[in-house]
Amino acid sequence: NLDNAFRDQGTVNNVYSFIGTSGTTLAVVAEANYYNADRTQYFMSSARSATKTFIKLKAPQFTDGSLANSKELVWNAPTNVDRPNVAISYEVFDGDIAMGTGLVTGCKCNLTGLKAGDHNMSVRAIGDGTRYVDSDISSVISFTKLEKPGISVDKANNRYVWNNIAGATSYYLRIGNGKEYAEPNDVDKDCSYVPVFKSAGTYSVTIKSIGDGKRYIDSDEETITQVVKKLKTPSATARYSSDVVDINNGMITVDIVTPSDNCTLYSF
Repeated sequence: NLDNAFRDQGTVNNVYSFIGTSGTTLAVVAEANYYNADRTQYFMSSARSATKTFIKLKAPQFTDGSLANSKELVWNAPTNVDRPNVAISYEVFDGDIAMGTGLVTGCKCNLTGLKAGDHNMSVRAIGDGTRYVDSDISSVISFTKLEKPGISVDKANNRYVWNNIAGATSYYLRIGNGKEYAEPNDVDKDCSYVPVFKSAGTYSVTIKSIGDGKRYIDSDEETITQVVKKLKTPSATARYSSDVVDINNGMITVDIVTPSDNCTLYSF
């Protein structure tokens, strides 16, 4: 018995469409209502069995902040779970294809490693198999994961350069463990940054495209390695010359005895 409407036995194997989000009660009746062969006994249907209630989970809901941090897709849980400590899991779809991560147990899905490009994602809540049955698939949330900027070194101008990515609002650039730098996206100028290093070492230079957290989400990070070497201290001699009447016009002459390799100029 589903919602007090009798169904034949062949329907019992496909009752999902009869289960509602407010709950559907199931009971079993042994039906008869006929005489035996010699009509000496009449068999009547049994009383209803003990009931069992099933609830179809409401579909998860996306919000304006579902893509806010670009690393995860988050959603609200079904609102019709009426008992505590119920193990609800979720199946996540990209288009018509279930994501290869399998079922997730929290209201979020990791987007790290998702391919750049357009995505149309939806979620279905999976019931516990006892009281709660699977929800319908949620509405679709559509977004674009940005391409990596493609950072490289412009040796002629001593700077880092990268591609301007359509849909990016800015770029995140981190050198070693130093400060994070965000360059506003401006199609009218080069995407570049001139670094200044204060100590020698090997640095990781990391960059990614930043989206708006709604229609566009951040790209994955990409990293290049920057080796910084400190020049050798030059060896020099110096002498003062004041062979003029006005001593204020005296001159110090510096001779570089041992130059420093890779030096472009000397400062004093």
